[in-house]
Amino acid sequence: MNNRYREATVTSTASPHNSDPYGRHALAPGARAGATLLASGEVACPGVASGVVVTSADEAEEKADQGVDVILARPTTDPDDVHGMIAAVAVITEIGGATSHAAVVSRELDKVCVVGCGAGNLVDLAGKVVTVDANDGAIFEGSLEVVVPALATHPDLQVLSTWLQSSSANQYVGLKAVLATD
Repeated sequence: MNNRYREATVTSTASPHNSDPYGRHALAPGARAGATLLASGEVACPGVASGVVVTSADEAEEKADQGVDVILARPTTDPDDVHGMIAAVAVITEIGGATSHAAVVSRELDKVCVVGCGAGNLVDLAGKVVTVDANDGAIFEGSLEVVVPALATHPDLQVLSTWLQSSSANQYVGLKAVLATD
């Protein structure tokens, strides 16, 4: 078996938190075919989410409280927007990069986020349903089909699971549960 990782290193650093990227939502195969690309930017926090675009944090919170999935679109974010970022299923900004406020806060909140889509590129999206593919930094018109990759079938995670199951440390119970329930 050709393993890219050393068992001792992986079992000393693995946790449910750093194994999560393998289980993030992705667009279904073929979902991009015929989809209209509205904007693109830099991936700040990976994943895929669909919802109605809102342009203020207060509106994001209000609509989310009504059960609506919302995408918060801002020129850039600041601390006054955090309540809207929490309420939204995704955050998109016109300005920003990997260390921008939107990127850092979205990663901490584990919110799908694409930043740096270009000045003025998100203004006309207000009220529209979009899909944010933060695995590739793309924003598409409409709600596209989304899948969750099967953790148990990913070859690297199968190896990790085997290593952790043979480990005597109880600190890996959470990761084992994640792998076992998929």
